[in-house]
Amino acid sequence: MIKQSTRIRLPITAIILLLCALLGFVASFVLTYDKIALLKDPETAISCNINPIISCTSAMSSAPSEILGIPNSLFGLIAYTALIAVTALLLLGNKLNAATWKLILAVGVLGTLFVHYLIIQSLFFLHIICPWCFALWIATPIMLACLVRLFSKTDHATRLSGRKASMLAMINTYTTPALVLWYTSLAVAILLLFWDFWASLLA
Repeated sequence: MIKQSTRIRLPITAIILLLCALLGFVASFVLTYDKIALLKDPETAISCNINPIISCTSAMSSAPSEILGIPNSLFGLIAYTALIAVTALLLLGNKLNAATWKLILAVGVLGTLFVHYLIIQSLFFLHIICPWCFALWIATPIMLACLVRLFSKTDHATRLSGRKASMLAMINTYTTPALVLWYTSLAVAILLLFWDFWASLLA
């Protein structure tokens, strides 16, 4: 699974990935802790309940916050812990085999798609913004971009040819503009969807 190699050629990318994974772990941990507290006492005051719009309790009490009765934050704890471990291995100069990279990238894509599903549920159906969930909204797309960038510098990527190689090159070329467009769109959506609330704060 892991082979010793030279240090990874993009340490800054790996460090960004590690920081985002740590943020994801902390957010998942806090959400899990608060979820347990709410299960014990539904009247428990959660620190991130700032107002009716910015609230963790509303998010954690909703149907999309669980999969088959298991809180999403537990899956997050597992995924972000694994990502922290993988990033640490890369920073220490280890090389992952092709199968491991495929698994990591697949999980990264699925995780990013799931986060987008939660964003849609939160903004357009629940009409709330969970602060810790928002942290995951910000961190997860960056993590996927970092994973793709790191993979593109491996020997496995250099062996790609034809359509796969062209697709990987295109993804790396447009990753930064895509992220900028995505975060701009998210900011505009939050601004417009909750315009009355933001305006009331300025009144």
